[in-house]
Amino acid sequence: MSYTWCYAVLVQLLLSPLWGTSPVLATEVEQEVHSFKFRVTDIGLGCCIPVNLGGKWLIYDAGTVSGYESEFPEIYNYMSDNPSTNILDPNSSPISRSALSPMLANAPFPHQLPKSSFTRKNLAKKVRQYLRDESDSENKEEDKIKIKTIVISHSDADHYNLIMYLIQSGDEVDYIFFGGLPSQYFKEDKKRKEFSKWIKNRISKNTKIYFTAIDTSPIKDFEQILKMEDNKNFAPYLDSTSDKWKEYYSEAFDFGEQFVLTPLCFNVPHIEKDNRIVKQKGIAGNNNYSIVLKITCGLKGASVLLPGDATGIIWDKLLSNKVDLQSTCYIASHHGTDKLGCNSEKIVQAISAKIICVSVGAAHQSKLPTKIAVDNFWVPDSLDTTEPHPIRYYPTEKGSPLDRLTKKRIYETVMWGNIDFILYSDGRYKLLPQFPNIDSKSTTIKEKSKQRNMGVETPSKLKDITKIINNSEKPQDLKILNNYNKKKIDTDPANQPPNKKQNKTLKQSRTHFIHSPDSIKLTNY
Repeated sequence: MSYTWCYAVLVQLLLSPLWGTSPVLATEVEQEVHSFKFRVTDIGLGCCIPVNLGGKWLIYDAGTVSGYESEFPEIYNYMSDNPSTNILDPNSSPISRSALSPMLANAPFPHQLPKSSFTRKNLAKKVRQYLRDESDSENKEEDKIKIKTIVISHSDADHYNLIMYLIQSGDEVDYIFFGGLPSQYFKEDKKRKEFSKWIKNRISKNTKIYFTAIDTSPIKDFEQILKMEDNKNFAPYLDSTSDKWKEYYSEAFDFGEQFVLTPLCFNVPHIEKDNRIVKQKGIAGNNNYSIVLKITCGLKGASVLLPGDATGIIWDKLLSNKVDLQSTCYIASHHGTDKLGCNSEKIVQAISAKIICVSVGAAHQSKLPTKIAVDNFWVPDSLDTTEPHPIRYYPTEKGSPLDRLTKKRIYETVMWGNIDFILYSDGRYKLLPQFPNIDSKSTTIKEKSKQRNMGVETPSKLKDITKIINNSEKPQDLKILNNYNKKKIDTDPANQPPNKKQNKTLKQSRTHFIHSPDSIKLTNY
């Protein structure tokens, strides 16, 4: 052994940290941390998630069925208080509505809007404005937008019916994927013709459009793809356990080495039989065609799981095929229902998310999210905790929603509005509520409340709630119920959270809670 070699080793050891880490070679340079941003849009009962991946856009879903209630939350508040009163009835007059509640006096009726799609156009405009504001373009006032890939998970209206408002003639879009059967999109004749014309225009602009249930190649004409469906020509089932999907779609999901986009499944209802692809009987509903997409920052960084309305049939298929579901952020399937096998305890455990977000609307008729689903969200130990905040759910299919106070990172667009996330390649994530961080003692809150004619919780009540939570053995299991009119003790065991604790009621208008290190802060929506 040469003295020179021994000396070199001794020098390297002396220069190394003393707590046992291995010497770092000169070639082992720390990799730069990168990130991507996405928004869960407050779009009512629906889904629209723009994802900014290094300056290139992907949009997952673009639809809503409750734009009216989202545009006019005062309507929702009253409907939640009084579920038996139909204040949307065109026969009721503004005077009678004002007598019921002053906050309703200036709210328009749906039939008074220029078109039934009026609010959908407004929502699409807001999404377009967000895309322009967040783009790298120097001219943010230009109406044109550029998107690489759009994924419409399946053919339920609340996931696709904004697409023609969102994407206009002058926009640049490289790829559009429509999950599910073509015949299930825009069934009404007038809209069907409009959709066919829109597709023709997009193809003329060099957009590659796929109806993944029918063909793995871009379509040439919408009428042609409808004929293929009539002739029972179906595309095969694909999932991420095989690279087969990359043969057809790899370019559309290639956003660079910094991001890994993985469609976990296509066409779950399809099987091969007698050398043909056929639909399985009894499971060919729209939701069962949902394209489930996972986006990861780097190879092992933070990730988000976008499942559309994935049902138990899809989840069971993915689990049986040992598809990796674990994700940092989970956008709750089917807006937080437990029906059709959605959001079961088994699935939520398999995903093991650190944060769960529910894209859910103000329309009280939807009754979402459900209590069973919310209870299941609480199960994983993986969920991070934060300052106490309310989550809203429906204990039964009838009646008003209830609010549960929790420290667990479960958020809903109906309570928070737009919710922005940043996911990092080192596994971290950041949550960015889009509301001013107003101190709870500020007169600005009162002024905003007066302008909107909506009530605001007093700082003393918020301090009391915080004190109760911080002194509890299991603060994440506490629940605050809304009866909107008076305080009471909830004695119905069916309405109790997992630890069966009883708590006083807190009147809750549609108020957004802003996280801060010191206390709960709030502002009106």
